Amino acid sequence: MLRLYVFIILFFGLVIGCASTHIYSRSNPDVSPSKYSRLLIIANVPGMELQTKLENGLAKYLKENEDKPAFFWRRNELIFQVTALTTENIKELIDKSSCDAVIFLSMDDPKTKEFNVDLGSTTTGSVTPSVFGGYHFTSKTTNQSIEGTITTFNATVDLVDVKAGKLAWHSEENVTTGGFGTWDQAINSFLSKVSDELSSKVYIAAPDPIDNADLPGIPQNRDEKFK
Repeated sequence: MLRLYVFIILFFGLVIGCASTHIYSRSNPDVSPSKYSRLLIIANVPGMELQTKLENGLAKYLKENEDKPAFFWRRNELIFQVTALTTENIKELIDKSSCDAVIFLSMDDPKTKEFNVDLGSTTTGSVTPSVFGGYHFTSKTTNQSIEGTITTFNATVDLVDVKAGKLAWHSEENVTTGGFGTWDQAINSFLSKVSDELSSKVYIAAPDPIDNADLPGIPQNRDEKFK
C-alpha cells in the first residue's frame, strides 16, 4: 500500500509539476515570405523586470534555434525605462535598431486556482498483550491528499514586417503551470514554445555579411547580455 501511494504522489508530481503551453499560430498570406535578420522584441507588459525577462528570454531561445542567429534588440536597451508604448516610441525604436521585423509580446494577468486531490485513506494497527489477558487492538486512519495551486495566463505574439508595414505572423498561447510548477517554468514554457513555432514558420537568420556594416552603433559583443 505504501508503494502505491508513493507511486501516486510521484505520478501527480510529474503530471502537474511542470508548465505547459498550448499555441495556435498563423501566417499572413498577404505578406511575401522573407528573411528577417534584425529583429526588435517588445514585451508590452507592466514592469521592467517582466519586460526584460520576456525580451531577453525570447531572444535567447530564438538564437538557440538558429545555426547562424540573427541580431536582436530589446526596447529597454534602446529607450531606457519605457513603461507605456506609444506610436512615437515604436517609431523611435525601429529607427534606432534598423530592424526589419518587430516582435510584440503581450499577456493578461495570471489567474490562480487552488486544488485538492483526495488519495483516500490508510489505516495502520497494532496488537499488544492486555494486562487482563488476551490482546488489545489499536488502529489509526489517516486521510491522504495533495494540495496545490494552478496558475494560468493567456498571451499573444505578433511579428510585424517593417518593410511591408503589415502583420506577418500571429500566435495565441494558453500557459498552465500545474500544481507544483513555478512562475519561471511557466515563462520558459511560453517562450520556448513561441520560439519553436516562430522558427518553423518564419525565416529568421543572420544578415548577409555586407549588411553587418549597417548595424547601428551597438557593440558586436552585445549578445553576452542574452546568456
